Amino acid sequence: MTHFTTKITTAGHRLICLLLLAACITSVQAQIELKFNLNNRGDLVTEDHYGIFYEEINHAGDGGLYAELVRNRSFEEDMDKPMSWSTVGNAEMSLTADKMLNAVQLRSLKVNMKSANTGVRNEGYWGINIVAGREYDLSFWLRAEDSYDGNIVAELQNANGQNLGSTSINVKATQEWKKYTVKFKATGADAHGYLALKGDKKGIIYLDVVSLFPPTFKGRKNGCRPDLAQMLADMHPRFMRFPGGCYIEGSWGDGFTNRFEWKKTVGPIEERPGHINRNWKYKVTDGQGYHEYLELAEDLGANAMFVVNIGIGHDWRVDENDIDP
Repeated sequence: MTHFTTKITTAGHRLICLLLLAACITSVQAQIELKFNLNNRGDLVTEDHYGIFYEEINHAGDGGLYAELVRNRSFEEDMDKPMSWSTVGNAEMSLTADKMLNAVQLRSLKVNMKSANTGVRNEGYWGINIVAGREYDLSFWLRAEDSYDGNIVAELQNANGQNLGSTSINVKATQEWKKYTVKFKATGADAHGYLALKGDKKGIIYLDVVSLFPPTFKGRKNGCRPDLAQMLADMHPRFMRFPGGCYIEGSWGDGFTNRFEWKKTVGPIEERPGHINRNWKYKVTDGQGYHEYLELAEDLGANAMFVVNIGIGHDWRVDENDIDP
C-alpha cells in the first residue's frame, strides 16, 4: 500500500512540473506587431458579390417561406392515405383516383358526411398559425357523388375543435369539378390550429387542391410569409440564387422524374404536379415555383440567379451529346 501511494505522488509531481513549464512558456509569448497601410488598398470587391442562396431543404419552402398553410393540399404526399387530414364528427374519408380534376392531379379526397356538421380538417405544417383579426384566403375544388345542395362551413379551430373564425359557402355541386373561393377573418388565436371543412347536411363530396393563405409579402398572390421574407429583405442581398443545388438534380433510380423542371412549376397551382424532393426526402407542391422566385427576387431588390440542371446528379450523368440546347 505504501509503495502504491509513492507512485501516485511521483506522478503528481510530474504533472505539476509540466503545468508549471507550460505556464512559463505561455508567459513568454512572442510580441507581434501589425501595421495597416490605408493608403495602399487593393481592388474593391463589388457589392454584387453579396447575396443569398435559397434551397428547398427541411421545408424551407413548403411549410416555411411559402405562405401556404394547408399541408398535403392535393392529397399526394402519400398516395395511399390522406396525411395531415382527419375526420370531424360522423364522417369517413378516403383517397380516390376516379374522375380527377385534371391530368396532373392524381388523388382527391372522398368525404362521406353521414350527418350534418361533419367533415374533415387539416393540421397544416405542425399546426396552422391562427392570428385573431387576420384575414385568410381560402380556395378549394369540389364535386359531388351525385349532387350536393347545401353549405360547406370553413372553420378555423383549435385542437379541441373550438371555432376561431368561420364562413359558410353555398355549394350546388354536381359530378363536375368547381372551384370555390372565399375570404374570412379569424376571431381567435392559436399557433397550432386547424382548418375544418364541414357540410350542413349529409352527403358525399370530393375535395382537391384545398388552399389557405394568410396575407403575403408585398401582397403577392401565392406568395411568401411576410415575416420570413422581410428578414431576407433586411439583409439587402444583391442577388438571390435559387431554387437549390442538390434539390434540382433528381435521382437516376426514378428516371430523373423528380428533378426540378421549371416548366412544371408555373401556372395555376392546380396545374402544377409537384414532385418528390428526392435528395431531401419529401414531396413538394411546387407552389413556390419559377415565377414566384422571380417575384421574390424583385421584391428583395435582388438579381435573380437561376440554378439549372445541366445533366448531372449525385449518382448519374447524361452524355453531353444527349443534352438539348
